Amino acid sequence: MAEQQRRRPGETREKLMNAALALVGKGRHFASLGIREITRQAGVVPTSFYRHFRSVDDLGLQLVDELGLVLRRMMREARANVLQADKLIEESVGIFVAHAQANRSFFLFMAQGLAGERPGSAGGDSQ
Repeated sequence: MAEQQRRRPGETREKLMNAALALVGKGRHFASLGIREITRQAGVVPTSFYRHFRSVDDLGLQLVDELGLVLRRMMREARANVLQADKLIEESVGIFVAHAQANRSFFLFMAQGLAGERPGSAGGDSQ
């Protein structure tokens, strides 16, 4: 029984990040997400959120960092596998597009921030 509850390091953090992205992928705006909603989606207790993040904004910053790390690693791998400059551009763009399509929620999250969208901007509450 105790064996089932043992989690690998970082598993809860990853679940929380994936839960936030899943909610964004379902059409929610990241800025409107609450801790209880994220933890419910992740299947963890709300108090566990604070072991990994100071706030929902902190979780968002960690998601931005994560995406940056993933993209840098992918581009580094593309450079290592291509010897001609013109092929490097094609390969890099192809890798980026494939990753964006496979991780749509991540890129929706990023687009919300870049576009400066606000939740409920069509007559909802303002900040």
